[in-house]
Amino acid sequence: METKTTIFSFIKDYNYLGTGSEIKRRKLMNKKEIAEIKKQFAAKHAVVNIICMTYVSEEKEILFANKEYLNQMPEEEAEQYLDLLKKGLSGKIGKNLYTMDFPTVDGGSKEENDFQQVRKMQEGEFLRSIIDTYQTSNKYVILEAHGVYDVPGEEEYVYEFVEIALCPVQLSDDKLVCDASKQIICGRVRDMLLSAPTDAFLYPAFHDRCEDVHSVLYYTKKPSVKQDALLENLTGNTRPLSIDEEMDIFHSSLEESGIGSMEIVGQLYDQIQKMQDATPDEVVPSCGLNMMEKMLRNCDVSEDNIEIFSQIIINKIGKNGRLRLNGLMDTKHYCIKNNYFDIKTDSELAGDVFVKEIDGQRYLLCPIKDSEVEINGITFQAR
Repeated sequence: METKTTIFSFIKDYNYLGTGSEIKRRKLMNKKEIAEIKKQFAAKHAVVNIICMTYVSEEKEILFANKEYLNQMPEEEAEQYLDLLKKGLSGKIGKNLYTMDFPTVDGGSKEENDFQQVRKMQEGEFLRSIIDTYQTSNKYVILEAHGVYDVPGEEEYVYEFVEIALCPVQLSDDKLVCDASKQIICGRVRDMLLSAPTDAFLYPAFHDRCEDVHSVLYYTKKPSVKQDALLENLTGNTRPLSIDEEMDIFHSSLEESGIGSMEIVGQLYDQIQKMQDATPDEVVPSCGLNMMEKMLRNCDVSEDNIEIFSQIIINKIGKNGRLRLNGLMDTKHYCIKNNYFDIKTDSELAGDVFVKEIDGQRYLLCPIKDSEVEINGITFQAR
């Protein structure tokens, strides 16, 4: 009897780096590293020392620009600036936050990029290039924060960074206010308010408790609003696919190739979940076409369907394209729905839910692990 190839036969001690590997991992800023830097954006830490502000009109004209020292600001005002900057380090990795590498030249990274000049307070044409390529119809402010973080550890290390945050300026709501001094209720004067950033950059990226001058952390508030011109101008690359976009590619490719049954989806779910569980938090593994094909063969998918699937994937991301494991399926939730029901179950039951025909009628069956069942808030014993 032929032994079926298991998914783990392609993973050995997480050394799945290199061009020949079926699964690759890429060094990205992880949650812990982002949280460590974000935590420093507080007045009490005195890490951020200089903030430069450039106010830009809808017509891409600079209305004014100035520089402020946080230690000379009132504490409340300083905290408001820092809160805006922290927003640029918020959200989910792969949805709002992306570690982006700069292009390589002759097999190595570029020795100099625009962010390095900004970090040295030598902006040059940097601000003008942002203004020319940032797509918006609103006034906005470019916040440029410079900071120095003494990284704690056995060896002394200083992480010198700059964050660029693009913050829309919006007119405050028109409200009635009570003016006790005049004893009247009247409309208040509407102000131009600085809002949370739509896009932000942290340079250099912070990896393994030290700087990585060859990459930058990019934040977007709305992944659906793409700033490709801005990113290509500043980083030489377009934004990587978001988790949702990668998931849509994988799911639609399965559907278009005719690969779709509860058993196959459950088996794929199980394989992906096991690989993710076996992966360290700081690693973001991705898989190429060969690995996807092997996963499908593990589900006993026909070679004809696999061939169709492969061609669809190639058309969408290229022959050498890769998708992150957490971009294939949402392994935190297992949801089943149609026009009549919407069921959410524990991920551990993914392989136990199936369809069975009884007396000519198809039923969705899943085991009841607990004797108690709740329907519309009413609890009863399942018998």
